[in-house]
Amino acid sequence: MAWSGFRRAGSGAQGLIRKVLHAVTDIILVVILALFFVEYIFTAHTVRGHSMEPYFRNEDIVLCDSLTFHVLKPGRYDVILFEKESQEGQVYMKRVTGLPGETVLIKDGIIYIDGAPLKDSHVNGNIQLAGIAEKEILLGEDEYFVMGDNPESSGDSRFSSTGNVKISEIKGRIWLRVSPLSSIGLVH
Repeated sequence: MAWSGFRRAGSGAQGLIRKVLHAVTDIILVVILALFFVEYIFTAHTVRGHSMEPYFRNEDIVLCDSLTFHVLKPGRYDVILFEKESQEGQVYMKRVTGLPGETVLIKDGIIYIDGAPLKDSHVNGNIQLAGIAEKEILLGEDEYFVMGDNPESSGDSRFSSTGNVKISEIKGRIWLRVSPLSSIGLVH
């Protein structure tokens, strides 16, 4: 009987060691997955400038989903990060206004999509400068028209230096603001 009691105590120690090893393995797996998601799927980006005010402010920190937009194409009003092929290294953050195949026109401070005024635009106020969109722009099947929420302080698709954004130039969709703490939340 003493021998079987010893075996039970040994089994208890082995059971505890197994539990600890399983917990450590689980923790390591979670850390590896978290690092993978942060490195390859959700990347942090610091907002620079005032082009997205009032929704985003200079120095806000946001997370960019760089994976799912390949499956679910950007939609109207999505906030995206993109890098123009001609301006490598410079990343921009703007809101999708026009979708592939649509026409975009800015007239009398109003955005028109396929001839109809755009409703529920995130643009802050009337647009004073239409830029190249003063004439109707036809978007290609892989192009998006993007604008800052604060058009008077935004270099966006209205200007030939930015122009239409190709799907190949899009880095991802902004989905979460993580800083400042008072503004943490999903982006819409």
